[in-house]
Amino acid sequence: MAFQNCLRGSILTIDLDAIADNYRILRETANPTKVAAVVKANAYGLGADKIAPLLQNSGCNIFFVATLDEAVQLRSILPHAEIHVFNGILPGWPKVMIEHRLRPVLNSLEQVNLWHKHAQNMQTTLVADLHIDTGMSRLGLPPNEVEKFLQTPLYSNTIKLDLVLSHLSNADNSDHQMNLEQLNKFQAITKLFKSKRFSLAASSGIFLGTNYHFELVRPGIALYGGNPLPGKPNPMAQVIRLRAKILQVRSVDTPQVVGYGATYKVPGKMRIATVAIGYGDGYLRSLSNTGKAWIETYEIQVVGRISMDLTTVDVTSVPTHLTQVGAFVDFIGPSQTIDQIALSAGTIDYEFLTRLGQRFHREYIGGH
Repeated sequence: MAFQNCLRGSILTIDLDAIADNYRILRETANPTKVAAVVKANAYGLGADKIAPLLQNSGCNIFFVATLDEAVQLRSILPHAEIHVFNGILPGWPKVMIEHRLRPVLNSLEQVNLWHKHAQNMQTTLVADLHIDTGMSRLGLPPNEVEKFLQTPLYSNTIKLDLVLSHLSNADNSDHQMNLEQLNKFQAITKLFKSKRFSLAASSGIFLGTNYHFELVRPGIALYGGNPLPGKPNPMAQVIRLRAKILQVRSVDTPQVVGYGATYKVPGKMRIATVAIGYGDGYLRSLSNTGKAWIETYEIQVVGRISMDLTTVDVTSVPTHLTQVGAFVDFIGPSQTIDQIALSAGTIDYEFLTRLGQRFHREYIGGH
């Protein structure tokens, strides 16, 4: 680890104990409802190979991913877990699904028919989930297709529904009227399916109250420290710290400019540090001239445009002994959370987290 550390200019530290704590918090909040874990996009970019076993050791045995390849990879890590695939199936996928004991979330009648025909060919019954669209207009069966599904008796001979689910479009805004509208639609749907598990809430939905919990909740971003309650105190533990090394420090003065496009005009004598992080690492270009970082307790400002590999910061106010070449600058850490930096970048914590690239040395702490 020390050798790898010295080869890279930036470090992404991932606190496994914090992830375990967040799973515990979510279980306590949703109790007695079961709590699954969403580990799609490589556990939101943090490493499913490390995080999925940790969550299983914390009591989770139900996992959701987006794609078939994610599911196959996860099965190699968790041979006995229950794995659900949000994107459902495409032609050519059923055989792989069955081979790896995966559960597709069927999102349309086309997918239902594909699964049904494969079961017919095998002369067996296949397990699946069913996604119902209650208002998001993305994936899922709309009401008229739900009726067709229920009115087709052949499906009951070939498809054993394990879970009926839907997804809230505005759960991160607890006052939005669509939350209650979707809840009412989903509650009506549950009466049509007997003896099935139901699931509506993801991270933010868990905090809307017990009416939204049903038999299973599916947190994702909250596990990784994102705030499920935007605008309110974050109940989750911070999971990541993002640091990058200073490559060079130089003194500048007016009328010099900094970076591409000459967007920052030096107002007077300054010290500028060039740091080994850029948009090629997922540090978003929208933070140019606006982003903040820290050296120990000193807040510093991004000046000039962020480039692919480099970011320039004003270190004039920082003691020189803290700005030596190789010293670390904190971009996410004790003074700035993933939610705060995402807000500054004009995006959401989901996007910022999943964009953090592979050039970072990933350092895992805790989890023992």
